Amino acid sequence: MKRIIKAMEKKYLFSSLELVQNVFTEYDSAEEGKLVRQLVEEIRAKRYYIPIAECNIRLRACNEKVLDYLL
Repeated sequence: MKRIIKAMEKKYLFSSLELVQNVFTEYDSAEEGKLVRQLVEEIRAKRYYIPIAECNIRLRACNEKVLDYLL
């Protein structure tokens, strides 16, 4: 299997930050939401930004949202 990692399109950068912050705020607390958002912003600001690291955070946020919906 071939894995291709692409950077997120710029038009989705802000909305993905909002999604991550909202999910973690709902799941835990506003403080947790802000912390995770800052982590994503820090990852993006690094010189050697690796999109897969951010993808893992977004995936976790989406999984938690789905689990909350199902439970």
